Amino acid sequence: MWAFDEPERLPHVVRDALLDARYELCASVVSLWEIAAKVQKGKLATQLELLEGRLREIGISRYVPVELAHVRQLSRLPPIHNDPFDRMLVAQAVVEGLTLVTGDAALRQYPVPLLW
Repeated sequence: MWAFDEPERLPHVVRDALLDARYELCASVVSLWEIAAKVQKGKLATQLELLEGRLREIGISRYVPVELAHVRQLSRLPPIHNDPFDRMLVAQAVVEGLTLVTGDAALRQYPVPLLW
């Protein structure tokens, strides 16, 4: 969400990657699920339909669904991180061969490429 609300909060390497046409930008449905949960709890004020449009504006070309292979990978991950959404994002990145964009230092302990 920082990419369109507060891009200055993102490191230059992330902002540069978002603008680099060589990269396919993906978003996980898990991220949208987490945002929807935060909206329902009153922690975020956004509409999912608006969010989808904004993701298209920054170049998101594909949504990664949750597949059985992701759940299998999730079950093999060590219990380093307690957030179930973040753990599923790691599992998806491992299975799909994707680089995860995150500022969460705890995720560096997982076997997944990170940008940030």
